[in-house]
Amino acid sequence: MKSPIVIIGIGELGSIFARGFLRLGPPSTRWRAPPRWPLSPKSLRNPSWSRSPSELLFELVVKNIYILTTNIAGLRVGGTVGELWARYREFARRIGDDAIRLQEALTGRRFEQEALFAAMIEAFEGDPSHGCMGRSAPARLARALAKGKRRGLDLSGLREVHAALV
Repeated sequence: MKSPIVIIGIGELGSIFARGFLRLGPPSTRWRAPPRWPLSPKSLRNPSWSRSPSELLFELVVKNIYILTTNIAGLRVGGTVGELWARYREFARRIGDDAIRLQEALTGRRFEQEALFAAMIEAFEGDPSHGCMGRSAPARLARALAKGKRRGLDLSGLREVHAALV
């Protein structure tokens, strides 16, 4: 049996992840917080769904890799995440490699690249019809390039997409 998943704070991205998780089949429960529920780190401590700091960091980095890869690649190829991976895998990996370099520089940690890609692909498979590019994609690209430049990173895939836009 797969472990249950709890998602708190369903915004646009949270709803995308929730739909993907539901398609993959883990147990789910719908729960609505009381109107004045005191949401705080202390109120969320529950051994059945606690994660170590390194697990949480990995999950946040995966989320960032997913968003940066799909949004920035989408600026060039459009389409859905399923199409991106099926038709433009090499290009998506180049953008993903740049996103990983940036996340490693921002966090000061090294990550297993294939584990990050495997988690991103799992998210693609959970919602393959999700569009690649959101309205904030150009701003995400500009921020990623600026952060990379400040850290002296060679983000050639990201620069290539930017050059094609200007």
